[in-house]
Amino acid sequence: MRSPFLRRHKEGVSYLVSVILALAFHAGVVGVLMLNWDDAEVIKTVPNQPYYIEATVVRENPFTDKKNREQAKKQNELIKQADLREAAKNKAKLKQWAIDKARQEDIEKQLAEDKHKEELRQEQVIEATRREIEVAEADRLRMEQSLTLSILEEQEYRRAITDDEKAAAYVLQI
Repeated sequence: MRSPFLRRHKEGVSYLVSVILALAFHAGVVGVLMLNWDDAEVIKTVPNQPYYIEATVVRENPFTDKKNREQAKKQNELIKQADLREAAKNKAKLKQWAIDKARQEDIEKQLAEDKHKEELRQEQVIEATRREIEVAEADRLRMEQSLTLSILEEQEYRRAITDDEKAAAYVLQI
């Protein structure tokens, strides 16, 4: 059996061994470097010598140069004309787009106005219908009241007749 000390410090022992080996390895590397350091030779550098190149200016043939310039000028003019045509097309497109947008806005505005007018007309129709209903209700109430009054007058008239008949019957009895 192992001792309780080794069981408790088993992991510590494995770390201790690896630390000792690492220290020994590094000490060996430093020692080897110290041995070879003193024997180093001095490296001599060669002075830098610049190289010179002789150059001369060469002129182009004046006749071909003039033709090249004229061709370049023509190409530039063609490019400018193409750019101007493209700019004119773009300007026309922008103008047409602005006109179309203005038309669309006018149509949308007209539709909004028509919708608003339709809403107002519907509100007026609803208001007129409500007023007609109120007037009809008022007429119905007046008719109902007049009918009630006429019924009451009829009942009073019948009572009066009945009272007269009772009085006449009473007189006849006497």
